[in-house]
Amino acid sequence: MSDVIDKMPVRCMRIHAPRLDPVVVVWINEELGKGRVIVQCYDQAWTAYWGAMGNCTLEQFFLACDVDYLTGRFGPKRKDESYLERIVTAIREALKSQQVPE
Repeated sequence: MSDVIDKMPVRCMRIHAPRLDPVVVVWINEELGKGRVIVQCYDQAWTAYWGAMGNCTLEQFFLACDVDYLTGRFGPKRKDESYLERIVTAIREALKSQQVPE
């Protein structure tokens, strides 16, 4: 049996936002309209996958969605939801400042 390794475009960013430890975000755009994101802050991590984002990259899709929707995609309602909302907001602000192409 042979192993198959697919190379995928990965973008990683570290965000420094007020009242948060550094946030590390790994964007994996598997193909246009499909991708996954890994978010890590301090000792916690969250992941999400979107398989039908239309004709946009994961970063563009993240900017087009609201914070509540994105927070909900990282899992069921939890006690850390307000913390995660602050993290998602910081990610969106960082993307806006980088002017992600539409």
